Amino acid sequence: MEGVLRILTDSSRMVRGRIIQITGTAALTAAVRLLALFQREQSGVVAYVSAGVSLPFPGDLSAGGVALEELLVVLPHNDSSRNAPGESSHLAGAAETLLRSRQCACICLDYAGVNSASRAGELTPGVLARLMHQCRHTGTTLILLPGMDAAVLGPAVGLHLHTHAARQQEGGYLLTLEVRRSRIPLRSDQCHAVLPDRLC
Repeated sequence: MEGVLRILTDSSRMVRGRIIQITGTAALTAAVRLLALFQREQSGVVAYVSAGVSLPFPGDLSAGGVALEELLVVLPHNDSSRNAPGESSHLAGAAETLLRSRQCACICLDYAGVNSASRAGELTPGVLARLMHQCRHTGTTLILLPGMDAAVLGPAVGLHLHTHAARQQEGGYLLTLEVRRSRIPLRSDQCHAVLPDRLC
């Protein structure tokens, strides 16, 4: 994945302070590899914010290169008396708090399991504009995982990557990243990486 990003850009510095939206069947795989890259290149803590419906297995995070001792996992409080299953748990608010803290090199905001209506109600143009401003102000990169086939969320998104993973006969997976939108100069609009079974 690191090689794929460097085909697209020179380094993580090119996407620093930007919002990256990742969709498709291997969005979480790509996000985990990017978190690991930011840990190495920016030498800082990274955060994973989730509604808690589906969390990566720690062993898979380690295998993907993430240093668990420098990973902050945030599960915003979900008042079950007010929120039905699949409703948002104020993930964007948690991400904004982390951005303002200036303690994270990269934050991944995972909306897996959150229904589209609730997600749309939280990721409004105004909220996205605030997140974009905080990213630029703090130099923190925000990765958004809004759902497998979500359209680009708006002008606040600096880079939209769509992923697809296909099993290979010889083992492992071929991960394809397609650039669907970019506000930064890129070398290519499509890249490939081969990952072992455990990492996809």
